[in-house]
Amino acid sequence: MSLHELTLWSMLYGWSTMTSHASKKKGEASSNILRAAEEPFASKGFAAVSVRDIAQLAKVNKALVFYYYDNKATLLRKVLEQYYAAHVEALSPTDAELSLREQVHALLTSYLDFIEDNSRYIHIVQHELLPNGENLKVIRDGMTLLFARVKHVLGELSGEGALHARQFFLSFSGLVVAYFTYAPVLDQIWDSDPLSASNRRERREHLHWVIDQMFNGLEASKS
Repeated sequence: MSLHELTLWSMLYGWSTMTSHASKKKGEASSNILRAAEEPFASKGFAAVSVRDIAQLAKVNKALVFYYYDNKATLLRKVLEQYYAAHVEALSPTDAELSLREQVHALLTSYLDFIEDNSRYIHIVQHELLPNGENLKVIRDGMTLLFARVKHVLGELSGEGALHARQFFLSFSGLVVAYFTYAPVLDQIWDSDPLSASNRRERREHLHWVIDQMFNGLEASKS
């Protein structure tokens, strides 16, 4: 390789390395801001949080937040989109060889895993579930994923009225979410931590029992 070629290769390699490094740093800064935004959105709600609050938690200046995210609404949307991306993964199709009852049990387990690993998601959504809330669309879009999955799994077992897929969807999601919603006030009522490993395990066992009772009723109505 000639000196000219070696010099050119070194320049190109150096530029590529710097570009790659800059891109990595940009991604880290963007992700850091998203992570920092989760806690105040969950604890205070969108309206009560300022971009300055998020910048301080992320330990960056406010201008950098606006550089990566046009405004606070965009930042919340990105936070929720990350949760719903994990939501989609959690609700990926189960083994087709499983029975319908087994598929629903697998779906319940996956959804419980998702909620336990993403507890802030519930609190963020709760803050935004107000009439005419400006962030309802992204929440509605995300919930559509779960509804479609439950409807698909139930298939012909769902019907009309009390047996409509939308009722099972609401029961399914409500059974999981309500526990984590009320957990902060259950500790004194139960005299134990509802989020302890043993209590969460007990809750899972109960929910799987409930699913069995629902299926028993569904199958009886179709026989």
